[in-house]
Amino acid sequence: MDWMLKYVTARNTIAALAFAALFNIYIAMGLRHYPLRWYRHWRYPPQSGPSPEGRAILDANEQQKAAKVEARYRRLRARLDQARAEGFSVEGLQKKAEAALQLNVPNYRRHAVQILVDVEMAIPRRRTRYIPLGPMTAPGEEVEPLVTTPSGRPAQPVRRVKRTRR
Repeated sequence: MDWMLKYVTARNTIAALAFAALFNIYIAMGLRHYPLRWYRHWRYPPQSGPSPEGRAILDANEQQKAAKVEARYRRLRARLDQARAEGFSVEGLQKKAEAALQLNVPNYRRHAVQILVDVEMAIPRRRTRYIPLGPMTAPGEEVEPLVTTPSGRPAQPVRRVKRTRR
């Protein structure tokens, strides 16, 4: 009984009540999301899964995207066959294109298209000869310059000087 008279004073009682109030506030702040979650769940219930019609539309869209990648692969395969017929070695590119076709799934489709584009750019091509185009003149006939100076002389090409850093 002596300890009660010694420790239960007005000052200690106020301190204990203040501590209990702060502890309750701390607990309430920690648990405040439960009533909010209940209210949000009651006010805005979760949506149900997609309807069968919506799933059919998504499946059709997915099949269309997969068909586009397969069509790109078929076009690439035809170009690889053409390069092989011209005598180029394209076995490595063929393997890479087939590996890209294995990536024709929704999560990796973008990477598959990128690989097919890279393979398409790496296909060796036969050199093309260009016929130099010049002025259409008969042999022995002089060619008039297209650009002339104010004095009537042909214009000389401007020589550009490469600038260097100082």
